[in-house]
Amino acid sequence: MPIESRYPLSLSQVSAYAIIAFLERGALPPTAIAQDPYLTLEIEIEDMPSIQQERIYRLFEVGYEVGEQQSLTTVERVYLITRAWLMWVDLDDPDLDLGQRLVDLPDRMEVLLIAGLQVMELLAELAILEIVREAGQPVTLRPHEGHPLLDLSQVPLLDAFVAGFQAGQDAVKP
Repeated sequence: MPIESRYPLSLSQVSAYAIIAFLERGALPPTAIAQDPYLTLEIEIEDMPSIQQERIYRLFEVGYEVGEQQSLTTVERVYLITRAWLMWVDLDDPDLDLGQRLVDLPDRMEVLLIAGLQVMELLAELAILEIVREAGQPVTLRPHEGHPLLDLSQVPLLDAFVAGFQAGQDAVKP
């Protein structure tokens, strides 16, 4: 189910698309959506690393490929949809074990993060959708209030996509 190619896409439109796609498929791979005034590209990202620095490099690679193919004239908006586990912790808690894997913690929350960047306006946005499951199957996704630091963690990924796109375009210029 490709995303509707309305221009310009908003974070709420991309979030609505992510909810429908996730519930229909039962999952959603990491997905970048890039847009210029004429075209909307939806790119499923294979082999998304778990380490942030490697994720930044992977988004640069994806952006580079898009720029090199010259599918878009420019990137005016870019969105990234990823699944994640979140948990708010009290770092002063003496019982907190920072070595414990997040997926093993009982109070973790499975979410879809939808980050957006309006390039010319330098406006970053983030939607957090909590995944609610019954018997292991997703039944709904509901908006969840985030944390300001979470918003900052997604911006370098979008910046890397845009930088990669520009480098890819430069690589094919005569």
